[in-house]
Amino acid sequence: DDKKKAEQDLVDEKSRLSAFVDHSPAAVVMMDTELRYVAVSQRWKSDYHITGDVVGKSQYEVLPGLSDRWREICDRALQGISDKSDESKWRPEGFDHDLYLRWEIIPWFNYENSIGGIMVFTQDITESVLQREELERAKKHAEQASVAKSEFLANMSHEIRTPLNGVIGFTDLVLKTSLNSTQHQYLSIVNQSASALLSIINDILDFSKIEAGKLELDIDRCDLFETCSQAADIITYQAQKKGLEMLLNVPADLPRFIQADSVRLKQILVNLLGNAVKFTDKGEIELKIMPLDELTDSGITLRFEVRDTGIGIQQNKQSKIFEAFSQEDASTTKKYGGTGLGLTISNKLLGLMGSKLQLESVPAQGSCFFFDLFLQAEAGEPVVWNNHLDLHKALIVDDNENNRLILRQMLKLKNIDVEEAANGFEALQLLAQHHKYDVILMDYHMPYMDGIETIRKIRENFAASPDLLPLILLHSSSDDETIQQACDELSVNQRLVKPVKMEDLYQSLYRLHKMPVAANGNDIPGAEPSIVNSSALTILVVEDNIVNKLLAKTIINRIAPDAQLLEASNGEEALEVFDQADLILMDIQMPVMNGYEAAKTIREREGGRRVPIIALTAGNVKGEKEKCLKAGMDDFIAKPFVEDTIIRLFKDWLNPLLKDSSAAEQTDEQGHENHFDLQTLKNYVGDDENIINDILVLTTEDLKSSLATMEVLTSENNISALKESGHKLFGTASVVGLERLAWIARQFEYLKPKDSTDLKALLKQLISEVEICDKLIREYLEFDSEAR
Repeated sequence: DDKKKAEQDLVDEKSRLSAFVDHSPAAVVMMDTELRYVAVSQRWKSDYHITGDVVGKSQYEVLPGLSDRWREICDRALQGISDKSDESKWRPEGFDHDLYLRWEIIPWFNYENSIGGIMVFTQDITESVLQREELERAKKHAEQASVAKSEFLANMSHEIRTPLNGVIGFTDLVLKTSLNSTQHQYLSIVNQSASALLSIINDILDFSKIEAGKLELDIDRCDLFETCSQAADIITYQAQKKGLEMLLNVPADLPRFIQADSVRLKQILVNLLGNAVKFTDKGEIELKIMPLDELTDSGITLRFEVRDTGIGIQQNKQSKIFEAFSQEDASTTKKYGGTGLGLTISNKLLGLMGSKLQLESVPAQGSCFFFDLFLQAEAGEPVVWNNHLDLHKALIVDDNENNRLILRQMLKLKNIDVEEAANGFEALQLLAQHHKYDVILMDYHMPYMDGIETIRKIRENFAASPDLLPLILLHSSSDDETIQQACDELSVNQRLVKPVKMEDLYQSLYRLHKMPVAANGNDIPGAEPSIVNSSALTILVVEDNIVNKLLAKTIINRIAPDAQLLEASNGEEALEVFDQADLILMDIQMPVMNGYEAAKTIREREGGRRVPIIALTAGNVKGEKEKCLKAGMDDFIAKPFVEDTIIRLFKDWLNPLLKDSSAAEQTDEQGHENHFDLQTLKNYVGDDENIINDILVLTTEDLKSSLATMEVLTSENNISALKESGHKLFGTASVVGLERLAWIARQFEYLKPKDSTDLKALLKQLISEVEICDKLIREYLEFDSEAR
């Protein structure tokens, strides 16, 4: 009985094991020491297309074509060494494709604890491997397409920048000539619009950002007033063409400077203003900025608001307009056009700034879009605003109450009392009551009696001479041709284009009493270029584009009229004359030989004298500057460039070869060299003698300290520290008006690590100039004390 029971138990165990293996969902097989099948699962037979009973057959008979490597693995398993593979490729005989397997081989043991054979487990992962390979191929194709797109956009960037360089460069030059106010206004808008277009192109076509798949904000210190003014200027003409009143409401007590991405902020404001103009047929549009809290060390929260009196938006449609490609309804798209992308893009940009667009709107009454930004900020006024206006009382004549409010706030900041009139009749009544005004701000567009007619009656009845009653006419840019002749006839002192900006208003008021103006008030003095003494200077311009070449030559002739100009249209031509140049302006993309190759060859051929090479490139993309410097260039300018950029380059790289006229040996009325110009300091701090004297006393102490430090550093030949000390001394000297000293300090600031400049000779100049400046300052302080 015991023997029979043991046999039954053995049969039962064998049946259970056979059933387990046979019906296992995994591909598994058991083999003996001769590698004959002992048990095999149905999944194994299915995976390897095996039919019939294979128990007792050798695996080499069942699966012919097994490799020698497989034999070695099986032999090791029979020796007790397990093995496995995460991925293995094999094509069984009769298969038309490869199999990708994950397998494991382990030995099994009999009752004597000796190896009875091996067990093999396999998993067919062919499908997942093929999917992965397909994804890898798709990824490779996508990357190739992305690279191709990036290269296309980079080339397009260059092609677009090239004509923009001519537009911005020559517009900048024209703005520095004598223009009347109309021409100056139009060209300023052209210049600002071209610059705005360039800024957008910079971001869209920067392929490094496209490849990264994200947009990064460029946070920097920017002028809040200037940013808002430029946004309003771009839209003003469109608004005035539709007969809309354009208001710019920027309180004077706002901080002047903020830390923000000015390009993106301006883009958002222009978008909102553009929408306001599009959907408004009558009334007004206002760009308003107001603080929501006090300015602290951490910053300030500002609300930017664009309000219109347009068609408005229904409450149930207000959320829809923020969706991409969506407007309020189909009729809006048909009537007004547009893609519906503007608000979506603006909202995404604000999301990066930690804010979002908000809306308040009433159908048929108008809309107000606004957003709040917390910004790092600092108080301050633009230096061009004059704080000493000799005016006490003004009359504002304007039918728009909001515009009168804005002008009143601007004037009260300068302690100018204000009276208001809503139309020409009210203004004439006030004058008839013998009210006296230092200036009248007269709007042109008013009901009943326009501004010109009102001015005519004022000239006929109250003050024919502009000296007795100065007048400033406020008008839109589209009115210029209509009113210019009338302004000449009626001796209108100044004209301001609306919306009136604070800076423009103050400058106009200041010119009324401090500067001679033409009878029509239109002449604006052209800005004189910064001239340098450049008789011994030779500049090589390497550029294949004739417009850009002409622009560079024109700018150089303005700022360095005595310099000798050499030209080349490609790198090969540059190699023939580079050794004659003191500075090379090198374009990058040129035929025959590009800028990189030319720069490398010049560095290989030049002797002991290193000629500064400045890259001029329209391909302003990430890594471009580093690539230029690696090729042997010294500096980098992104097109388009303007005159101020070239002036900075000359000062940075040609200081030992030229003298800036503002710091050179000019003479004043006493016949002294221009060592000390007190007016420079007054331009910064005003006419308060106590403040001026305190600053001058501190200056004499700082000069002695700086000189002692630089004497020690010169003896140690510590170029790096001398550069820092020179920079600090230049800042002090340039603010106080020590122009000759500032020029000497600049030489220290721009020393090179292996500079051949005679430091002892330069230090000798510094010691002599400090003594002169100290003497002149002390003489002034003594004279001022005696005068008091």
